[in-house]
Amino acid sequence: MLKPHVLCVVVVSVASLAAQAPAAPSFDVATIKPTDPDYRAKFVNSPAPGVITFQGYTTADLIAFAFDADARIVAGVPKGLEPQTYDITAKSDAIQNPARPEVRQTARTMLLTLLAQRFRLAVHRETRQVPIYALRTVKGGHRMKARSEGDGGEAISVVFRGNTLPGRNAPMFVLATTLQRLVDRPVKDDTGLTGNFDFDLSWRPVDATGRATVTDVDEPDLFTALQEQLGLKLDAETGPGEIIVVDRVEAPSPN
Repeated sequence: MLKPHVLCVVVVSVASLAAQAPAAPSFDVATIKPTDPDYRAKFVNSPAPGVITFQGYTTADLIAFAFDADARIVAGVPKGLEPQTYDITAKSDAIQNPARPEVRQTARTMLLTLLAQRFRLAVHRETRQVPIYALRTVKGGHRMKARSEGDGGEAISVVFRGNTLPGRNAPMFVLATTLQRLVDRPVKDDTGLTGNFDFDLSWRPVDATGRATVTDVDEPDLFTALQEQLGLKLDAETGPGEIIVVDRVEAPSPN
């Protein structure tokens, strides 16, 4: 549960930004409708070039997608809107291939415009005391290969390859930042390790329900893999973390 103590506030009003930047990317057309109450899944998809669909998304889910964040750090959605889910179909020639990172970012920006126009969304960011993970070494020390000056100037590389994460010449703060994409909390580097490291991390992939895929049930989960393969652990605790606070949001305007 998010605690009320506020350390820092940075205002980011989506509605005002949209008003100040009329040339901001927007979808050519978008339809919004409530999700069928018998439908329980949630997904984002691109069924055709130039089309992106959101199925079963709550208001918090939509805000989180637009900011490339986790819905659990979105606070302030009115109680009456929290459980409502929506289906959105949006079209634009600028999103021919949403699988590409730069195109997906364009889609996020367009969704922000849509939220400002149709949901009347305004938000700001705050740093509060929130649940986090602290990345630390296990008893006995880490199991990664430390880089030395004689190893050459290889570029820092920490890039996902499916359910593996090879790291080369990587400092720990980069690993911590990367792990945030896999867990439900911010990750803080508290290893005390200086310098850069090589490592290979592999864990059990899960499906949308959190269950292991059939072919990989014997693989360790992420937390176990970190300890066994890298000699690192994620300790759950409370610390400063950024959240997205909703100042205003309404049920979407009719199509």
